[in-house]
Amino acid sequence: MDGKAKISVSLNIYGFSDGDDISTLLGRKPDRIADTQGSKPSHWELRAKPQARDSIEEHLSWLIHELSGYEEAITKIARNYDTNISIGVTYRDFNPEIILEPDMLQAISKLNVKLWFDLYFLTEG
Repeated sequence: MDGKAKISVSLNIYGFSDGDDISTLLGRKPDRIADTQGSKPSHWELRAKPQARDSIEEHLSWLIHELSGYEEAITKIARNYDTNISIGVTYRDFNPEIILEPDMLQAISKLNVKLWFDLYFLTEG
């Protein structure tokens, strides 16, 4: 991907009452846990670690690798809580191309979560 894009990819889980339960099921602490319901933490987030300018595919590959072996736990979580993989991209001055290979699509499908694209297009102006 061109150096004019900033990318972030994360697994997000919303609406739970105990973030420790999510951490236990996934065998890890979140990168961020936030309050979205007023008084209790209710947003658990695991962020992909590649550089912000690496490709979407590199970010997704890292996240899928980290979640490998936890597909059943993630499916269980997704049945009870709003769960997604978020792909946020800010593009500057070019027409983007997003291509996900079949093996990546299969790996995402095994997680049984929504895939959410949050795209921003900025122009000089």
